[in-house]
Amino acid sequence: MLELLKMNDEDLLILAGDYVDRGTQTCELLNWLADAPPNVITLKGNHDAEFVENVNVMRQLDKVEELDTDPDSNEDAGILLDTVTYMLKKRGSEFAAFFDYYGTISALIKKNKTTFKELCRWADMLVSFPYIYSNRFNGRDCIVVHAGYAEKMENIGEKYKTIEEFYLYARADSITNGGIQGGMIVAGHTPTIAKGEFCYSQGDVYKYYDRNKDCIYYDIDCGCAYYEVDPDATMACLRLEDEEVFYLK
Repeated sequence: MLELLKMNDEDLLILAGDYVDRGTQTCELLNWLADAPPNVITLKGNHDAEFVENVNVMRQLDKVEELDTDPDSNEDAGILLDTVTYMLKKRGSEFAAFFDYYGTISALIKKNKTTFKELCRWADMLVSFPYIYSNRFNGRDCIVVHAGYAEKMENIGEKYKTIEEFYLYARADSITNGGIQGGMIVAGHTPTIAKGEFCYSQGDVYKYYDRNKDCIYYDIDCGCAYYEVDPDATMACLRLEDEEVFYLK
């Protein structure tokens, strides 16, 4: 994609989140993010926030139970993961069903020989990523966010406990309840290959215009993570200066 865009050091690349739980190179990507070039803006996605939550559960149990885990030991990281998984189920925790739901932490430990120190380092990095990026393009205030943007809590209803949850998890309500007057929202989260979803467009970037708010909404998640099972899946990049879309099949 970068070659297609002919990107150089003068350009700014904005990534809209979800760097884990998809694909086979999570470890490589997390390491790249830790040393990303200064012209790359890395926003937070819901999968990233969930990764942080999982690691924090491991941290808490390690501390409370005084397990004395060696942070530099891959073997200890595996034992800690198994212990947390067991204890969450044993205690009937509601979180047990969601802990490492996609098996990402397990894969990092078993396949990539990750240590607990590395997991904590990545979690600290991901939690530091901002939720939104804002700038002005083509006479419009533009917000890039993972899922949806709303200016105030009273705009999003009772479904979300915080405005940050809306940033990470909004789907159709990103349009009905979100947006900014005279602005533009660029998000992802809901793949445009997902039949039945508001943004379904067979893998093309979804664009919606709200006349009441004079707000343009883009969904640029074209489902590239599912390329092995869906022929419409692709990767997309939106150039904000002129709103031209680039696709990589």
